[in-house]
Amino acid sequence: MNKRSILMLSFIALTLAACGRVAEPTPEDQTAIPPESPVGKSPLSPPPTPIPQEQTSPLPDPATSPIEPPSEAMDDVVPAAKEYLAAELDAAVDDMEATLVEPRMWRDASLGCPEPGKVYAQVVTPGYRIVLEVDGEQYQLHTDQSGRSITMCEKELQQAPAAAVDHLASELGIPPEEIQVRSVEAAEWPDASLGCPEPGKAYAQVVTPGYRIILSAQGERYELHTDREGRAVVICDSVR
Repeated sequence: MNKRSILMLSFIALTLAACGRVAEPTPEDQTAIPPESPVGKSPLSPPPTPIPQEQTSPLPDPATSPIEPPSEAMDDVVPAAKEYLAAELDAAVDDMEATLVEPRMWRDASLGCPEPGKVYAQVVTPGYRIVLEVDGEQYQLHTDQSGRSITMCEKELQQAPAAAVDHLASELGIPPEEIQVRSVEAAEWPDASLGCPEPGKAYAQVVTPGYRIILSAQGERYELHTDREGRAVVICDSVR
């Protein structure tokens, strides 16, 4: 075999060897495959933001919840009433004792003690009825809720009954000691006649607060009507 034939056969053998090899991929040709992502989550999604738990305030403990304190108005009203009475009687506040303090709803600004001929605001006025005792005598005062407005309805609770006893004793000509007081009832007379008008006599047409008093003497009972202070007294009827 000549030299030319040997070279030809060598070329053919090299060509066949090259075609039989499998090309291996280079690192540049390899594409990175991301690891398998969890189901339902994108690899590009940011990490989940934690959801804060809803903060709820616990209900207050009834044992420790603040309770609105009662009104302290009464603590101011009684001293104000004592100061008022002290000025009226020229007496010392230290000598006074409150024997009764009760809330009241006065039907108008007169505080339940209207003066004849005076006009008052027709508004319901909350306040107190206070009884103060001084040297054995009792005095009744009416106030508003703050103690800024005070009036003395009866300077002495026994003033009107005592006047009624004296009046009846004078009419019957007997000592007052022989007359017994059976009942005393507050009243508002429609006019100055005190609920016992005499025929043919004219009376001032003003509401007059006072008392209906039942007395007994010599085996009979008598009904007397008075004004608030006991200055006006009439014998209305005798009852058995």
